[in-house]
Amino acid sequence: MRMVFAPGNGYLDSKVVRLGLIHKVLIMYHEDRYQTDAGFRTVPRVVVVEHRDGKRWREWEFNPQDR
Repeated sequence: MRMVFAPGNGYLDSKVVRLGLIHKVLIMYHEDRYQTDAGFRTVPRVVVVEHRDGKRWREWEFNPQDR
């Protein structure tokens, strides 16, 4: 398995926006920026995290697609 944040893979930074907290479910919008040979690339994701007993219990990631 390759490290995502290893030097030399083009990773630049990320932006996380917390959209809401409903009971014990946190909904976030997450963008990672990479530099590739073709220029900059942004990878968006919607992340849903469920907490139980004060700890992360389950997590889902959805990648929006252009249609």
